[in-house]
Amino acid sequence: MLPYALGAAAAAPIVLVVSAVIVTKAKRPIAAGLAFVAGAVALDVVFAIIILWIAEATGTDSSSGELGAVVDTMLGAIFVILGIAAVFSKPSPEKEDANRRRVEGFASSGFGSLLKLGVAVQVINSDALVVYAAGLKEIPLADPQPAAATVVIVLIVFLFIMLIPYHLPIVLQLVAPRSSQRILGGMSEWLLARTRLIEIVVGLGLGGIFLIKGLSDLL
Repeated sequence: MLPYALGAAAAAPIVLVVSAVIVTKAKRPIAAGLAFVAGAVALDVVFAIIILWIAEATGTDSSSGELGAVVDTMLGAIFVILGIAAVFSKPSPEKEDANRRRVEGFASSGFGSLLKLGVAVQVINSDALVVYAAGLKEIPLADPQPAAATVVIVLIVFLFIMLIPYHLPIVLQLVAPRSSQRILGGMSEWLLARTRLIEIVVGLGLGGIFLIKGLSDLL
């Protein structure tokens, strides 16, 4: 499941900007960052429970044949389409400035608002959720079926990797509080200046990887 976790993290580069802005602008950066991360974690845990429940209810297991390959192929096609759409999209500096001001406003909000923001950003970041769902399908398809404790550990590791864009600014703030402002500010500007390029690379790159994986299993 590691490729899926890395893919989900790579599908959320702009989330890193949101988290960096929160950590650099909030009066209590660690608490604000943790509240933001907690919202995303809560949604992802509920999402995992629903996906695994559906898999169990529908009898999805290692005998489900080519289901995994079909899902990977569809996932690859979706990302290729998103990558192609990004090629023909036009950047909007005005929209980026408006989004940045909105996030900076949230940075001064309370725990509850930041918790809701974490949930909202993860919902909007549907690319990562799609990859997450594709990774979750590997659990019921595993042979032999993993124990419940193993599933919990796998999910914790998966979420830690997937949510790197969410918690990386917190780690930097803890490790290097004096230089984190400069590092995170520069990183945010670099990402914002290359949003379209990142969308193209991530879309076509992940799309190609999952298409190859899915089609190689089907053919």
